[in-house]
Amino acid sequence: MKTLEEKARAIHQLLEMTYEKSPWTLEQVLADMQQ
Repeated sequence: MKTLEEKARAIHQLLEMTYEKSPWTLEQVLADMQQ
């Protein structure tokens, strides 16, 4: 089971690949997932 931070990191990496530069920071992704 991945931790929330590991999941957020994976999502952030995908966003960076998709958008070249992620419109969201890792912190924003993590904050959204913690709500």
